[in-house]
Amino acid sequence: MTDKAMLRRFIRVPFAVHEHDNAWAPPLLMEREEAFSPKTNPFLRRAEVCFWLAIRDGRDVGRITAQIDPLAQQSLDERVGDFGCLSAEDDPEAFAALLRTAEDFLRSRGVTHVRGPFSLSINEETGLLVDGFDTPPMLLMGHDPVYAATRLEALGYRKEKDVYAYMLDMDAPLSSSARRMLEAPAPRIRHDAPPQFQGLLKRDTQDSRYLQRRLERQLGVRSPHRGGGRGDGQTDADAAR
Repeated sequence: MTDKAMLRRFIRVPFAVHEHDNAWAPPLLMEREEAFSPKTNPFLRRAEVCFWLAIRDGRDVGRITAQIDPLAQQSLDERVGDFGCLSAEDDPEAFAALLRTAEDFLRSRGVTHVRGPFSLSINEETGLLVDGFDTPPMLLMGHDPVYAATRLEALGYRKEKDVYAYMLDMDAPLSSSARRMLEAPAPRIRHDAPPQFQGLLKRDTQDSRYLQRRLERQLGVRSPHRGGGRGDGQTDADAAR
């Protein structure tokens, strides 16, 4: 992306892709602009990230990113790169061109293993929707057209792991198991996490503070710990190749 006008076009691609999807909820444009700005998103200051648009007959028909997170490089034998922000019309040529472009970029940087979609990092919007298309987007999870998974699988990608979102009736009392979970001490993130979780937040990092600000804005709440300044829902699957 070369300027703000191109970035706005990039942000608006899903608006056209989901035009007839009654379950899709459009993001806040200001929030998306901040998510894709290195001024506000620390991931863009440490990672190498590229953005692309697929254009046909003067019309934007798809988009994708490719990114390399230095925090995810935990092995000398394997260099990991991610793709994300994937959104395209139901056109196999568009999907193939977008993924090929992202893969070529990652390969040129020595990447040997591609994962995704992560938009932009594993700490942000994660996964490809494979079930629950009639439910609205869940927090920090992708909302994709029915055809997206088929297009990715046709290009050689396979499921890496399942990610679930559960819908909770806030007026119903919590079960005893849920109460125990909420009352338990917060889990610590291990530094020797398995490969699919490498790059996860460590407490008090810039990433965690950025994510906290995003969630506070989206949920309309503010953490009491920060001072000063400013079951059956979806199933997402990460894909790997």
